[in-house]
Amino acid sequence: MAFIASAGNPAGGSNPSGTGKGLTYLGNHAYANSGSHFATAGGHTTMLEFVTGSEYIVAEIVYGNTTTSADHIEFEIQLNDQVIMAAIGDAIDGGYPLNSFQILVPSYTKCEITTINASGGADRIVFASISGRVYN
Repeated sequence: MAFIASAGNPAGGSNPSGTGKGLTYLGNHAYANSGSHFATAGGHTTMLEFVTGSEYIVAEIVYGNTTTSADHIEFEIQLNDQVIMAAIGDAIDGGYPLNSFQILVPSYTKCEITTINASGGADRIVFASISGRVYN
C-alpha cells in the first residue's frame, strides 16, 4: 500500500506519531489524532481533513471536550463536502467524550471533521480521533 501525501505521508511533512489533520496509514490500519482545537462561535473549525486513496476504511470517530461550561459544542463529519453525521454535546462540571461513530469512508473520498461552539461566545478546547481498518 503506497503512502499518499494528503493522507499523512511522513515524507510529506506530517507527524505520524503525533497530531495533525492528515490520515496516517500503518499497515492495514489508518488513524489521525487532531490534537487540541478551539470550537468557536465564529464558524466551523476543521480538526481533521484528508483524502483517502484507492482503499476504503471502516473507521471509528471519537470526539472530546475539556470545557466545564454548558455550551453546545457541535461536531460534524463530512464526506465530499456533504454532512453525513453531526452531534451536539453539553458539558457541565467536566469534559466529555461523545459516543463514538462508526462509518465507512469510501475510496478517493475527502473526509473533513469540524467543530463549532453552537451556543457560546467563548472558545472551547476540543479533540477528535479517527482509527480504522483499511481494505483494498
